Amino acid sequence: MGETARLEAELAEIEEAWRQAAAGASDPDEDPDDDFAEEPDELDALRGRVSALTWAIDRLPRVERREPLSRIASSAVPGIRREAAHAMYGVALARREADDFAGAEAEYLAVYDTFGEDADAGVRETLATSMLNLGYLRLMLQDRLDEALAVYDDLLARFDSATGPRMRDLLAKAAASRNTCLNRIQERDGSAEYGAYPEYPAAQRDADVAAVERAAELTDAGDAAAAATLLDPVVERLVDQPHPEMRRVAVRALHRRGRALAAAGRPVEALSDLDRAINVYGFDLSTDVELAVSRCLAVKAGVLDGLGRHDDEVLVYRTIVDRWASSTVPELHERAAWASWCRGVTLAEVDPVAGAAAYRETYERFIVDRAAAVRRRAAQAACNLVVLLRKTSAPAEAVAAGEEFAPRLLGDADLEVRRQGRWVQLAVARSLDPARERAAKLDAYRAVLGADGGELSADQRTAAEKEFAELGPGLRDVFRSYRSGLFKRR
Repeated sequence: MGETARLEAELAEIEEAWRQAAAGASDPDEDPDDDFAEEPDELDALRGRVSALTWAIDRLPRVERREPLSRIASSAVPGIRREAAHAMYGVALARREADDFAGAEAEYLAVYDTFGEDADAGVRETLATSMLNLGYLRLMLQDRLDEALAVYDDLLARFDSATGPRMRDLLAKAAASRNTCLNRIQERDGSAEYGAYPEYPAAQRDADVAAVERAAELTDAGDAAAAATLLDPVVERLVDQPHPEMRRVAVRALHRRGRALAAAGRPVEALSDLDRAINVYGFDLSTDVELAVSRCLAVKAGVLDGLGRHDDEVLVYRTIVDRWASSTVPELHERAAWASWCRGVTLAEVDPVAGAAAYRETYERFIVDRAAAVRRRAAQAACNLVVLLRKTSAPAEAVAAGEEFAPRLLGDADLEVRRQGRWVQLAVARSLDPARERAAKLDAYRAVLGADGGELSADQRTAAEKEFAELGPGLRDVFRSYRSGLFKRR
């Protein structure tokens, strides 16, 4: 038996086993949006077999793949088609991650060719996701703008009547990506055809922008409820509109209203607005919209923190870092450094080991950055790491980390980074055992107190002087004589 025939025979065996396992059980195929539907253990194992079968088909010569894929596409078991579509999409992602763009495109197209006419909701969702990723591949990774536009147009037309929340989310992302594609075509040769946009008179736009700015003022003044109410008509009129200017104002309005709702003590409503902005506009790559989306994510992280949902909060920080750590837009790049540091702060409260790792990741990733504001976050992370290690009964590790970080921080051109270096030195001094490491502890304090050039804040100096003087009998005279010398350099 040839390999193709063997795979088809295995598929027939899986189909029969699937029917038997599903008989008499609640059918998970009924609702593709129900992630918690119960299903027999046998079905879970069969899903794995379908996935393995799909990857085996992928390894066949391309000319031999058509028949077994056609057999899967015609399977009467929706769950098998769903699992196969998902596995094929997984193959495409794996190839894209390996920078095999041609192979990834071929797999995305195979999903399209195999399941393009499938009526099952779960299969259609995977098909739409695959098409969205194909568009991204052509737009962002290959600069094939016209071909990317064709994918987005097909996707939006094919699934325009979809009503499920996941599909509407995918369509919103496709619309945003399509707009980015059109903007780049327009920049390239002026040939973009945006289609008919709803009219957005300049007077109405100016009024909407003024409302957004006024809402920010009201929130800052403590009248957050009025700020949220002010933005209600702006949000409802503009959200989901395709006009580029409407989109820019709408995402800012959602950000401001989400911020106002959070300040008004209405976190659930705030998260709804912030998620709406992130989902509808998250794929829009125009700088103004990206900035607003990044602000929405930052506010969302704060709301989640207030709700005690720290796992979700950490995921938001990771999203910001992954998306904008390499951005050339200063505010986006700085927000990525901020989010990386915040991730360490949050993790340190619930899992000190994970927090320490996050702090070190922030330091190593951003300390060599050209922007001083970004290096300051790295310096904060270094200081936080040393303090965390000292407070979690790892003084030797704290000393080692501090001795690693301090020279780099104190040699920085930025004064604020150098000040963090002094905090690191002070944390090292505090970490040394006064009984076993007395001489080293005194030297560490002398290093801190010998700082000049404004590197040592008043609080730091007061604390260091007090701790140095209280080290033990006989040191006060040493302290006084030392103060008459080096301390004059303040």
